[in-house]
Amino acid sequence: MLASTNWGGREQHAIDLAAAMKKRGYRVCIVNDGPLLSRFREEVDAFWVPLRKGWADLFSVWILVKEILRRKVDIVHIHGGREKWLALAAIKLAGRGRLFVSRHTVLDVKSDGLHLWFHRQVSRIVCVSQCVRDEYLKKETIRSFTDKVIVVYNGIDIARFYELEPGTVNE
Repeated sequence: MLASTNWGGREQHAIDLAAAMKKRGYRVCIVNDGPLLSRFREEVDAFWVPLRKGWADLFSVWILVKEILRRKVDIVHIHGGREKWLALAAIKLAGRGRLFVSRHTVLDVKSDGLHLWFHRQVSRIVCVSQCVRDEYLKKETIRSFTDKVIVVYNGIDIARFYELEPGTVNE
């Protein structure tokens, strides 16, 4: 799930991860709420859900619950903060699925009571680098989730660049 409207590193990481999982035989679907949907559909199954209003948007939660049940979803993997409450509400109401959260940034993690409860509901926290992982675990209250935190490096598929014509990239 991505509540993104512009293409950047996070979106490229999500599509690369989804496409690689699809090649390995997993059923993969990306949820997005806007103009990036067609770009995601070039690689994997994707569908629209309005993701801007958070957990209180009952229409969006209802659509997600319906799709989680229809598609027999095992993992909901979110890549941003705006969609976290919506995803968690849908998983809880559907009664199935595990929540994975990707951390793409070293920005401070919220550790108030509500967010600590959220972290307890998460199955995996996927950090895109060791630095992101280290920053995430700096807070004492967050360290209790160490066993849930893994690193999956953000990589570049260099094979894409071999397809370029000579002279199209500064050498």
